[in-house]
Amino acid sequence: MKKQLMTIGALCAATMAIYAASDRLDIFDKAGNFVSVMVNDIKSITLGEGNDADGFTTVNVSTTYGDKNCEISSVDKIAYTPVDASIPNEIAISDAPNARVVLYDWRNNTDYNGEATLDPDKPADWHGCYADCNPHFLIKTDKGFASTFGVRGQYTGKIYTDDPNFIFWSDKDSNLLDLDSYSFDMPFEPVVINANSEELTTYEGKPFLGTYTGAIISTGDRRLTHKAAVSLNAEFKANGTYVMKSTDSNNFDFLDLYTWNEENNSFEYVPYSGPLLNEIDLEIKTGVKGRFVEGDVLFADFHNIITDKPENTVHYIAAKGNYEYTIASADDFDNRV
Repeated sequence: MKKQLMTIGALCAATMAIYAASDRLDIFDKAGNFVSVMVNDIKSITLGEGNDADGFTTVNVSTTYGDKNCEISSVDKIAYTPVDASIPNEIAISDAPNARVVLYDWRNNTDYNGEATLDPDKPADWHGCYADCNPHFLIKTDKGFASTFGVRGQYTGKIYTDDPNFIFWSDKDSNLLDLDSYSFDMPFEPVVINANSEELTTYEGKPFLGTYTGAIISTGDRRLTHKAAVSLNAEFKANGTYVMKSTDSNNFDFLDLYTWNEENNSFEYVPYSGPLLNEIDLEIKTGVKGRFVEGDVLFADFHNIITDKPENTVHYIAAKGNYEYTIASADDFDNRV
């Protein structure tokens, strides 16, 4: 047994100089399970000797990203696995609570009939990619959160994104999707693209944070409205988002990003900066600007982003405390105010 294992180790070392860098070395246990290492990552293969009479007791593979150690008693075989360009490897996705991986290609049913084109034994929404081909993806992150992502090998456990050159930016002019996206060279093993998210603390501790309730600044057809109906609920969060909801005819209900100007204690929505085919496709069609004043009171102007005209702007007053609002359009002498 000792001689056989030494021969296996010598053969494994020899294959490193013969085969392509993307090939794998798989160590199978007696149950058929295996761990893998990429050939180009192998630094050394050694046999560890224990205290028993059998001599060597472990197979130790040292790689550029860590070590793999297997008990010889559990090893069934060590197999060199060359690249089979005809077999796609799975691309699995692991989303975070506030960030999602959106994979734009390499879906199993990529033809117009909805039939599997990559692997007939896999479901239609399965994603797989051939070694050395390029999948394209983006990370969709909720407003008020930051995100990161990584790519991990399912067989080797290798974190491919530890290499700063593994991920590259694919310009829309250089791919068939007409889409700017992240991409990478698919390794010869299934991978997981995992997203991570973390809430921002942009305005943590600022005094204006909190929930405000208020009324629309309008008297309708009257000169004076006493105890105007409370119809606005506005919440400003430390992560740089506000939530606006109204129960009046405007029926506002949205969450969006804002910036705060400390110098004049004002706030303003963050304009949409992504690609847009049609303005009507805007997720949020209302932008809110305003200012905070003494007494935990705010004045807010709701602008129609598509048709931003004075006559389309809606004005509100709101406060943190319990207030009654009296709205006047003219004084006692019917002078406009």
